[in-house]
Amino acid sequence: MASPLSTGLLLLDRGHRSLSRHIADDVRDEVPRWFGRHGRGRRIALVAAAAFGVWFGFAKKDYEVTVSCTVHPLEQRTLAAPFEGVIAAQHVEPGEQVVAGQLLVEMETRELRVRRAELVAEVEVASVERSHATDLGDMAAAAQAHARWKAATARLAVVDLQLQQSQIRAISDGVILEGELAHRVGQTVPLGESLLEFSDAQHWRVELEVPEYLAPLLEITQPGTFAAVARPDIVTPCEIHSIHATAFRKHAKNYFVARANITGTPPDWMRAGMDGVARVNVGRHRVWWISLHRLIGALQLQIWKW
Repeated sequence: MASPLSTGLLLLDRGHRSLSRHIADDVRDEVPRWFGRHGRGRRIALVAAAAFGVWFGFAKKDYEVTVSCTVHPLEQRTLAAPFEGVIAAQHVEPGEQVVAGQLLVEMETRELRVRRAELVAEVEVASVERSHATDLGDMAAAAQAHARWKAATARLAVVDLQLQQSQIRAISDGVILEGELAHRVGQTVPLGESLLEFSDAQHWRVELEVPEYLAPLLEITQPGTFAAVARPDIVTPCEIHSIHATAFRKHAKNYFVARANITGTPPDWMRAGMDGVARVNVGRHRVWWISLHRLIGALQLQIWKW
């Protein structure tokens, strides 16, 4: 009878204790378990948890964001038809490496050469007429002949320029990006018609697709690296050069385009349009913030919407 009565009195006593008394008694009961002779493992776990908490809450580390990217030429030039005429020949194909001065496309020049011969004759006739009028002392006729000579000379200069431009050559070492003209040889093209897309082979940039939640973290001159899908074993350094102010939609999400210039020597195998993955160092941040900032941002937005 004493044992059940003692247990009941103990429960009655515990039931009348305050919350602070409950906490104090529980702590007093647990301390020997954690710090007694048999609580070594618990102590190690407690110290490790405390150290992790301090590191997680106060430590900082470099935060690198990882995004998709695509290789583009730094400068892309359009080689257009220099005048309205017929494509005579194409000497290169898309993807072909070319050197400065290499002949790329030729325009038909038969009509230009005929026109040039006519103008040369016109210039010679005007010159003879001017000299004859001068010898006769007819200054009015000489002035008219001189005007015809100047006009014919100007037209001849235009034809000579067109003959020079009829051979489209590479302005520097580079690569042909676009321009399949084999099926267009013999066709007439208007002035300014795009024939080839050309880029300098030694200068490339990387266009990063930055998710909306990461866009505020990126700044110009931030360093980064990228690896192409074609050669993931080679990492190339780059640096943020510009960030577009307008987003684009992809897979029902907003993305911003950030352009990064390659800071090292680009590899020879690099080609326009290659996909890859870029990592950008956006500075030092608290460890807890790196782990939770996206979740915190989503919760803040939901709270604001409510």
